[in-house]
Amino acid sequence: SEASRFSKNGWSKLTIAALTFLMVFFALLQAPNRFQILYWRSAMSTHFAPLVFMPFLAAFILKVITESEAKSAPFWKYVLGFFIAFIIGGFSEPTVAVMITLLALAFAATWKWMSPSTRSTALKMIGWSLAGAVLALLIMGLAPANYYRVSLGKEPPTIFFLVIRSFQYGLNFIDNSFRTLPLPTLFTVAMPFFMFYNMYASPTSTLTESQRKLARTMLIVIPVLSYLLIVASFAPSVYGQSFPVERARFAGQVSFVAGLMIEGALLGSLLAQWRPAAFEKMPLKLASAVLLAVAAFYPLRAGWLALNDIPDYRTRAEAWDTRVIQ
Repeated sequence: SEASRFSKNGWSKLTIAALTFLMVFFALLQAPNRFQILYWRSAMSTHFAPLVFMPFLAAFILKVITESEAKSAPFWKYVLGFFIAFIIGGFSEPTVAVMITLLALAFAATWKWMSPSTRSTALKMIGWSLAGAVLALLIMGLAPANYYRVSLGKEPPTIFFLVIRSFQYGLNFIDNSFRTLPLPTLFTVAMPFFMFYNMYASPTSTLTESQRKLARTMLIVIPVLSYLLIVASFAPSVYGQSFPVERARFAGQVSFVAGLMIEGALLGSLLAQWRPAAFEKMPLKLASAVLLAVAAFYPLRAGWLALNDIPDYRTRAEAWDTRVIQ
């Protein structure tokens, strides 16, 4: 909702709710291990919980920037942004790495492209939040467990090895997602595509030339950004000299799903602007609405199939409780 206000797109509440539900659904559907991520308490509190809270931090930052047009925000809001980022960043290394990457890129983009009327407030808000996230990472990096690992002879990798292996693992993860989850990946792109095609198809709405140029640019930028976030989330595991375990890959999975959904929305918006004379009399808007309705059956089917995991999860939970009691 705040992103819609900030970008002045004015999406309806129904559209925002649909996009939110789709993103949550596809992220959980394609999660590497739902039991670990959702029901294993030690993993849920470190790898799942911060991804729930991070959007609220993003909404807070955007709200402060939007409401501070041509004036500086109160100082306490900057401090609050620092404190929230510090707390969220302290949950786990993969999620704080994603947060630092996002905030650093947002800071650079704000510095270069934001209008002068809001640039100062935006830079301060993002900068304070970035400082809180970096401090959280530094504290985790200086934790006694790291010294203990080094004392056992497990020296951290070199910077060159860390960077190369992180990018390699990121590519492996994306390739594996396309090969093992082709249908969920297809629908992750298709449903936002149909939604936005229907929103921007004639005669509903027409994008300006500047908006089209921005959309075409974002088609290239979003896959790169999604890949960088996946790499960032994998880097802490590479620092520990391993491919991320299933629960530690969830931050990368969320970044991947978000990237696919944005790509689908951009493609739908741009294709809706392509209106050759031969298509003028064709009910393309109606066709996209029908295809979206048909595609909506897939989440229902996938959700029903996911219910089959409940007995296994229940058995694991009982075994866990028995272990705790003993």
